[in-house]
Amino acid sequence: MEVLKAYNVLSQLGEKQELHIVKKVTDQVDNILYEASYFRERVGSEEDYAILVAMMKETLISGTGAYSRKMGFNHVAAGKTGTTSDTRDAWFAGFTPFHVAVVWLGYDQAKPHGLTGASGALPIWTNYMREISKKYTNKDFDFPLEVEKETLSARQLEELGIPPEKAKETELYFRED
Repeated sequence: MEVLKAYNVLSQLGEKQELHIVKKVTDQVDNILYEASYFRERVGSEEDYAILVAMMKETLISGTGAYSRKMGFNHVAAGKTGTTSDTRDAWFAGFTPFHVAVVWLGYDQAKPHGLTGASGALPIWTNYMREISKKYTNKDFDFPLEVEKETLSARQLEELGIPPEKAKETELYFRED
């Protein structure tokens, strides 16, 4: 739950809101008996969070989460894989502007399982997100105007010293300070 809370703040670009297991309870004729309240609180600079999320989007484009695209997940998303050095724990935490999900793999006895975040947790996350994302539009995060986006071509990246085999068009996000 703690990891989910942290990634929810990332997905909302620095706004924290309480998470609820039960959103609403109604009776048989749709009278609301209970509805969770959603108090939001800004906990950091929207611009700083936007730049971090932009970097985390790259995980699903060309990083350890890129396999999700080959598995058919095509929504804008950001995330992070993780694996302990002894492969006792593996996880993937990822999010779209609309939904956050965290997958952790491990044994209660803390035995190694041999999976990484990308080989074990990411496929589970991808299967789940592929289904849940059908409910949402595929739109990018609403970055603040102070965060600028620039697309660099493969040629420009090569000029910056990126090897040709790794140089492909990419987006950079920055803010002038």
